[in-house]
Amino acid sequence: MKRTVVTAGVLGLLGVSSAFAEDAKIAVTSDRISLFEVALRCEAAPEIGCGSRSKPVLLQLEREPMITEAWLNETGTVLAVVGKEGSSRESRSETVQSILKKSRVTAVELQGEAREIQFKSYVSGKDWYRGAKVDNLSKREARTIAARLVHRIQAKVPLAQEKANALEISVANVFERKFIGPGNSDFAPCEKG
Repeated sequence: MKRTVVTAGVLGLLGVSSAFAEDAKIAVTSDRISLFEVALRCEAAPEIGCGSRSKPVLLQLEREPMITEAWLNETGTVLAVVGKEGSSRESRSETVQSILKKSRVTAVELQGEAREIQFKSYVSGKDWYRGAKVDNLSKREARTIAARLVHRIQAKVPLAQEKANALEISVANVFERKFIGPGNSDFAPCEKG
């Protein structure tokens, strides 16, 4: 019984110190995180970000010496950049603006309440994508486009449901390869079709 109480007490203290460590980590990194409103939404599937357009931007940002991580939210409207220790908000902002300008993307750094709302979303880790993980958005875009095309075909030509399903999968696979495969930067996805 005594051993159980001691073990529970030690585990309780470890949990409390772990919670304090996590709070300290967030407090330390909060000043190293810059958030930007961006226009990286997919035109073909406006509820998500454009994976093929944002991936090169995220990867380029992470190659910068003062940036450790770059993330895009699921809707493609907010970019989060984590700076290395010692980086300043101004230096991160200049770097982000320079890279986005080359990609013809505008960005406005979030401040005040808008920043706080997006910061909480970012810290939650839910629906944020880093680097190659935005390929998941491209896959969703491919499925959306494929479903739309097959629906248009079905409106003009009677098609058995099994054939429609098979066609949709095939078309989605073609778009996935085009969006995610090598040389996808030459392709202009994310446009309404």
